[in-house]
Amino acid sequence: NNSNNNNKQQKQQVTQTILHVHQDTWETIVFVFHIIYLFSVLNTTMSLRLTELHSFYAEYDKEQVGHGKHLLVLLHGLNGTYADFDNMLSVMKEKRMRWPRNSVLVLRISSNGGFIKTRKGISAYAESAVKEIRSLLFDLEENHNIESFSICGHSMGGIVAREVVKRLWEANLLRSSNDKDTVGVESGQRSMVANMFMTIASPHLGIRRPQVHTLSFNTLYHHAAPCVAQQTARDFLLVDDEDNPLLYEMTKPTYIEALGAFRKRILFGNVFYDEAVPFCTGTISQYRNPYKDGNAAIVYSDECPYLIDQEKTKFKVPPEMMPPLQFSTDSHKHFLKEMTNALNSVPWTKHHVNMRWVCKSIVTLYVRFEYSLLQAFPQHIQIMQKMSFLAGREMLEFIVKEMATAMVSLEVVILE
Repeated sequence: NNSNNNNKQQKQQVTQTILHVHQDTWETIVFVFHIIYLFSVLNTTMSLRLTELHSFYAEYDKEQVGHGKHLLVLLHGLNGTYADFDNMLSVMKEKRMRWPRNSVLVLRISSNGGFIKTRKGISAYAESAVKEIRSLLFDLEENHNIESFSICGHSMGGIVAREVVKRLWEANLLRSSNDKDTVGVESGQRSMVANMFMTIASPHLGIRRPQVHTLSFNTLYHHAAPCVAQQTARDFLLVDDEDNPLLYEMTKPTYIEALGAFRKRILFGNVFYDEAVPFCTGTISQYRNPYKDGNAAIVYSDECPYLIDQEKTKFKVPPEMMPPLQFSTDSHKHFLKEMTNALNSVPWTKHHVNMRWVCKSIVTLYVRFEYSLLQAFPQHIQIMQKMSFLAGREMLEFIVKEMATAMVSLEVVILE
């Protein structure tokens, strides 16, 4: 018995030593990443965060604003800045999207950008975003009659968006299209109709991973993530509060009510190679990834070469016949099950994406990497073509078109 106890103690000491070494290594990597990231941000060409998508026929005149204004808010993810949406705005302008009788203001949240600020957690990001939205509404109140509201977030930004809309909802700044107009609490501003809610590769169920072995990658990941992303990682690992983690709190009735007020909810999730936000958390799936292990003969949509046509794709075992997720090896399984059910209590349009081409060369020839580690890095940012050298322009164009279609009831006209 004594020898067994000694062996267990030795194993525990070895485990703690390894974890300590890994933590030191991660902290060194983070420091180097800080330096690289700061230089990249300083060299980023910053553009205006407030952009008017005006009609093809007339330039925007701030003093002559038409009726029926619509506000679209964009939230970047961890380590991101508002410049992450440069390509998205470029597509909007390039395709000359028109919303007849509607003029859209696009606000890219800029007060919480960068590696340091985005590590402060979901609540801190949401608080700064709400302040920025309220400031905009106050500044433009005399000239703009903003009647409806849409919001889109990439990665962490999609989860922050859920917190933002809940706060706007509680302040009476948002309302369902069926509700009467109200005046915001304290601000005196009129409420906006909740129109479209969109997330792109966002971890709705957090970023927890199954932990089977003490020295597995997933176990090390759970220890290392808070060293890298601090409070943000603790929020997404559901370890910020043992009894009531924030992500679990964000599936309570008030949050779901605010989310359900939107006329349409849309999400995009990667089916393969997104190590940051795997399929199940990105799509709020109630079953395992049905595209894995050769279970699916994937058919792609005619509208986009990366978008999976879920109706035409043939499955050996249909998704609805697959066993539901049990999170059996996770100590937080009771939270995860309730979160999954609550978020699926409101209808979503769920788009499944496979970014099968990684990058393109100067001569626009696509380079394809099948089952390669090279795919794991860009998938998460490629889905919205965060970097121009990555392939995926067609995916971004589809997202913008879907966004425009959802924001108004009218058909979108694309002028070539």
